[in-house]
Amino acid sequence: MTMRDESPLSDEDLFSRLRTLWRQRDPMPAGLVDNVLVALATRDLGVEYAMLTMLESSGSAVGVRGDSDVQLLEFAHGTRSIMLRVSDLRDGRRRVDGWIAPAATLSVRLEQDHDDFNTTASAEGRFDFPDIPAGRTRMWLQPELGQDAAAGARQGLTTDYFTL
Repeated sequence: MTMRDESPLSDEDLFSRLRTLWRQRDPMPAGLVDNVLVALATRDLGVEYAMLTMLESSGSAVGVRGDSDVQLLEFAHGTRSIMLRVSDLRDGRRRVDGWIAPAATLSVRLEQDHDDFNTTASAEGRFDFPDIPAGRTRMWLQPELGQDAAAGARQGLTTDYFTL
């Protein structure tokens, strides 16, 4: 682009003119910056509320069980996290209730010594293992068969070993 006297514009002058043109022709909407900041600050409130509600409701009803009968465990990697509520049953058995955040339909696998337990998380990220033995455990989250492999790689998570 040249000026009327045919001298070339510097990059800085060219970008300055383009910036002025766009500000005049297509100005930024009023409140856009504030709206974006609010959206970013509140995007995970639903997940946080669900986690807080779960933690709040993990207390036992009077006369049913003591607090020592429930463990809360959380594992996270990148943007994916798992919250587990582990309840004692009987004879060294456990019930595991889990929540995946952000919610996704994923295959969930618990591995213990020589046993594997499998289930699928709901679209809301909820899953459970109603009756499994206590012991050294590791968990995998994997995409369901047929899900895009690239998307699944981003969604998966493997925990370190932990004890139920």
